[in-house]
Amino acid sequence: MKIFNWAIIGPGSIAQSFALTLAECDGAQLYAVSSRSQKRAEVFAKKYDVPHAYEGVSTMCADSNIDIVYISDVNSAHKSSVIACLNAGKHVLCEKPIAMNKKDLEEMITCAQDNNRFLMEATWTLFLPTMLKVRQWIAQGRIGEIRRISADFGFHMDSKTGRVFDYSLGGGALLDLGPYSIGVPYVLLNKTPVSITSNMHIGQTGVDEVDNVILGYEDGICIQGFCSITTSVPSDMHIQGTRGRIFMPSFFTAEKAELYIDGKLEDSFAKQNNGLGFMYEINETMQCIREGKLESDIIPLSTSLAIMEIIDEVRKQGSLIYDND
Repeated sequence: MKIFNWAIIGPGSIAQSFALTLAECDGAQLYAVSSRSQKRAEVFAKKYDVPHAYEGVSTMCADSNIDIVYISDVNSAHKSSVIACLNAGKHVLCEKPIAMNKKDLEEMITCAQDNNRFLMEATWTLFLPTMLKVRQWIAQGRIGEIRRISADFGFHMDSKTGRVFDYSLGGGALLDLGPYSIGVPYVLLNKTPVSITSNMHIGQTGVDEVDNVILGYEDGICIQGFCSITTSVPSDMHIQGTRGRIFMPSFFTAEKAELYIDGKLEDSFAKQNNGLGFMYEINETMQCIREGKLESDIIPLSTSLAIMEIIDEVRKQGSLIYDND
């Protein structure tokens, strides 16, 4: 089995969890880390036993031994980091949101195709075993035709000085939490909406703190997504069909799902995630590359593009414009 040399760009809290998980994955080793600060890269490298620490993306990209790069940098830096890695011949797994807008993502996809390199958005929830089981139930028609999906994802932060409240870094609820509360239901329904209605609240730091989004479809079908960085809510998902319904408590971590028919529990699935859940997207990335695939069937680039288009429209309706738009 080929051992893939992984690198991380952006050694923050998510990258720390990712590094711990990568160490448990067969066929993977953490070879390098990159940060805008050499000292920060070296501290991370020492803590997680990473052989190479680089200051800056371009310096890291010059290392020909790197096979795959995991990008967990701030949202506003995703495009430049992804394109630099692809042009250097690296495969890329990029944290959600994969881009700030649809236009940027289109450039990134073209770059991946031109360089014949794998590119995938790391919306980890979609790769978890329970979520795959739910997709199987839906495909089997267990609950009939989907009529409505509702998903909430919100938390309260006492301080508004963190990354998610920083306008210059692409903060806000929609870009950070929208890929879950809007993107995951979109993937489950797998249809393009005919209408998008939203209500957004922009706070004092210039980022959206609360978003209510309704995706409308023919025959009255809808997706209702709520996300907030100032309001704690149970992060549950309800999927209602013509024959039954599926309930996913804390769907973000997706460790349990229940299927009801006529109000009675018909089936259930529960599995504790390995490696904080990152293991599944890591293995998917490596398996796709081994098979010569340039994108994943679980979240193809066309799906990331469709979700980004929805997010663009919600931002347009809320008059939320970032500097790099």
